[in-house]
Amino acid sequence: MGRFRDAILSATPRTDLQRQAQTVIRQWDGALGADSAAAAIYELWLVHMLQRSFADKLGEPLYTAWLQNGRPTQALFELSARPDDAWFVELGDPSIHGRDALAGVALGDALLELSRRFGTDMATWRWGDAHTITFAHPLAIGPLALLLNVGPLRRPGDETSVNKETYDYAKPFAVITHPSERMIVDLADLDGSLSVVPIGESGQPGSKFFGDQTALWAGGEYKRMRFSRDQLGRLEGTLIFRPR
Repeated sequence: MGRFRDAILSATPRTDLQRQAQTVIRQWDGALGADSAAAAIYELWLVHMLQRSFADKLGEPLYTAWLQNGRPTQALFELSARPDDAWFVELGDPSIHGRDALAGVALGDALLELSRRFGTDMATWRWGDAHTITFAHPLAIGPLALLLNVGPLRRPGDETSVNKETYDYAKPFAVITHPSERMIVDLADLDGSLSVVPIGESGQPGSKFFGDQTALWAGGEYKRMRFSRDQLGRLEGTLIFRPR
């Protein structure tokens, strides 16, 4: 992240809005919080910087395939250490060349997209408003989605964060990879262990165990894991499948 952040700060600004964005990034603590305006600027800049650096050289079909199957951010990270690298040029406008110039164009692209999505007040921009996850039910067709899906939920992070919340660079910014379970096991006291899953133990909409862990998962919290028989509690019910 540090090298990309430095690239934004060294970008050649073209407007007052870009200078304002650079100030926000300069004051940023680097956390990709769901309520962070700086995180929104950073992530949208990254997507547009990838596009400006590689799309016109590779062509759209190859570029899209590379975004989805290659390591584009690693390539951009390596190139960012070389401000005059030949990749940093607009093929249609040779006057735009060098990392700082291209980073400035990408920053303008990012700010334009954010303004269109969330309005012109930078203070109201939030990374989580763009970066969301929906747990889609297989039968959620048409209006059934309102009843069967869980979400959308605003999410922090990206593919490089500890709480990994990857999105597809070709189709930003919905989450496509996330923690499927978090667990902390105390081997000295198993009943003190903790875990959480994104939705719940039941896959049946209407069950109180369908989606009952989502708020915990989204908030980074946990529930207790009970192993001892005297800690299990009472049986809530039995679901029986009968053939017809």
